[in-house]
Amino acid sequence: MPGAGDLLHARIDMIRDQAGEPRIVEVELIEPFLYLQYDDKAAERLAHAVNSLLTRPTTDRPL
Repeated sequence: MPGAGDLLHARIDMIRDQAGEPRIVEVELIEPFLYLQYDDKAAERLAHAVNSLLTRPTTDRPL
């Protein structure tokens, strides 16, 4: 997916239809609840990821 390297979070929910084929039912690119309280280092990792994305050279960013 073009620009996927810029995503900090993405989730795709799928189910199987009556023929057994996978079908996408939800694509989530924004997580309203990040579950940061479940891992002592989660907030630090998120902050580092956001900082890395925002401080890299603009020539590396997609248009």
